[in-house]
Amino acid sequence: MNTKCNIIKDLLPLYAENLCSAESRQMVAEHIAQCSECCNELKQISTEVVLQADADISLFKRIKKRTRIQKIVIAAVSVLAALLLGWLGQFYLINTDCTMDYEKNNLKENVWVEEDETGKLWMCRKGVACSADIILPTVMDANGNMLFWDDNFDKDQKEGYGFTLRQRKVDALAILDMGITEERTLIEGYDSSSIDYVFYYDDRTDTRYTLWEKQD
Repeated sequence: MNTKCNIIKDLLPLYAENLCSAESRQMVAEHIAQCSECCNELKQISTEVVLQADADISLFKRIKKRTRIQKIVIAAVSVLAALLLGWLGQFYLINTDCTMDYEKNNLKENVWVEEDETGKLWMCRKGVACSADIILPTVMDANGNMLFWDDNFDKDQKEGYGFTLRQRKVDALAILDMGITEERTLIEGYDSSSIDYVFYYDDRTDTRYTLWEKQD
């Protein structure tokens, strides 16, 4: 091996990857045309370059495939999370109740109390008020404290009977058209001789609306 071969072999990697100057390429080409040893060296280097390129391409494809799979997994998880949140939201709206909005549902016109000829009191509802799933009763004492709502309620000084209508949250999102539906419910345990008034209690605003008062 002479000095020129050493110089050419130093240039062969650059030659194989087409990174050397035109003059150097010409010198290498002229040399390998006459030197079988350097020619074989170039073939080996070229093979390594091709293999390295193939390895890089294979690695890139694997990375690309892995990235695509990750995107699919993320999208699937996002969809499942959205569906789960939607289901939980629907479950909450359907299975959780709230007080009917007195103003929105026009309860002034849709809820009232009637006294029959025997002194019994009847809670009457019509329209949207009939969509209430729960009638939550209470009693008020002479000091304005209410059973279930106030700790200082005095059961020995009962003056008034009250109630709150509660509906599913999902029904509260829209005004329901109940047509001409009308219902009458007897107020159990109280009549015109035992209480002075009946009221509707809106706990959201802590407001009482009188529906019936004893006549002197």
